[in-house]
Formats: sequence, C-alpha cells, structure tokens
Amino acid sequence: MKRRVLLVLLVLLSTTAGAALQADRSSYDPMAHERQTKQQPGIIESALAGINPQNRDYGVQVGDWRKEVLEDTLHQIYFWSLILLAMGLGISVTGNGWLLRDRERRLTISAEFIRPMGNSFNSVRDTMAHICAAERIWITRLKGEKPQGLQKPDRLPDVDAARREWAELEGEMREQLARLGPEAVERTIEYQDLRGNDQSDVLWQMLQHVVNHGTYHRGQITTMLRQLDAAPPKSMDLIAFYRERNRTA
Repeated sequence: MKRRVLLVLLVLLSTTAGAALQADRSSYDPMAHERQTKQQPGIIESALAGINPQNRDYGVQVGDWRKEVLEDTLHQIYFWSLILLAMGLGISVTGNGWLLRDRERRLTISAEFIRPMGNSFNSVRDTMAHICAAERIWITRLKGEKPQGLQKPDRLPDVDAARREWAELEGEMREQLARLGPEAVERTIEYQDLRGNDQSDVLWQMLQHVVNHGTYHRGQITTMLRQLDAAPPKSMDLIAFYRERNRTA
C-alpha cells in the first residue's frame, strides 16, 4: 500500500515540475511564445488573400511593363530619327546642288570665269572645279570604289562645262543615296584617303562633310563674283532654298 501511495506522489511531482519548466521556457523562448500566441488571420487579411491568392507583387509587374513600354518608345524614336536624318541629308544635298547651279547662272563670261583672283583656288572656275572634283571623290567612295585623285580644273573651259558636270554629279549622288536607303545613314564606310591611309566614317557624317565643304567654297565664289562686278547672287541661306522649293512644289 505504501508503495502505491509513493508512486502516485512521484507522478504528481513529475507533472507539476514539467508544467513549471514549460512555463519557464516560454518566458525566455520567443518562438515558444509565438507558437502559443499565434492568432488566426483577420477579416482584412482573409479578403486580401482572396483577391491575390498567389501573393503576386503587382508593383514589380507594373514596373517591368513600364520599362518595356519605355524601351519600345525609345526604339521607335531612334528609328524615326534616322528616317528624318536621312531626309534632312537628302534635302541638304539637293540644296547644295541648287546653290551651285545658281552660281553658274550668274557668271557667263569665260574671261571672268577663269580670271586669277588670288584665292585659295585661283579663279571662279578653279573653285567650282574643286567642288565638283571633291564631290566625285565622295561619290566614288559611296560606290565602294577607289578614286584616282583630284581632277585638274582645266577640264572645265567655261560655265557650260561646269554646269554639265555638276548636273551629272548631282544625279549620281541622288542615285547612290537611293541605292543605300535611309537605313544606311549610320553605316560605316571604309576607304583609303588620297594619301593611302585607311579611313572609316559614318555615312551621315560623310554627307554632312560634303554639304559643308560646298558651303565653304560657295562663300569664296560669292566674294569673287562681287570682285568681278558680276550680277549679285541671290541669298544663299538654306531657308531661301526651302522657300523656293515650297513655292515650286
């Protein structure tokens, strides 16, 4: 009998000690406390879980969508800027031809055409011959061929010869630009310069150089025409070309 009573007392003591240890553990064990105090989700949490059951981050998705739209927009802007650049270069080349043809109409006397004027190119004829020769070199490079060098100015004995050569060059330049197409404005053209050095230039930069080169020497021709008391040329501003072009369109 005594043994049974002693056994019962031991069981009671063990149960009491276990409960006390569990209470002490929860006082310093945060995880134990969290497991005991964890609550069921509330109404708001349940509603949100129903709306977004997969717990997707829609903020990230919207950000990715905006990035795709921005990249596509920039691509479109870049594409159309190339088209506009090609159109602008084509108009500039056309204007270059219009301005030089107008210079030729202003000077018809062969003696004045070849008179030495002490310029960087000695006469009006020599300056026009240089513009045409340079144009020929660049057209040859656009064809993928190697130019033979600058042509001599005496190939143009009079204004009519200069007019014919320029009309031919203008047609060839238009033909090459049409062949290359607007998408080629950023193409790199490799060639050798007149000294035999390897060069590589972007097409739109080459065309801008051609137009700028012609503008520079047309200014010299204007000065020489005034010194020769030739009929004063009309305005050589690019806007004048646009206005005349719009009137005759």
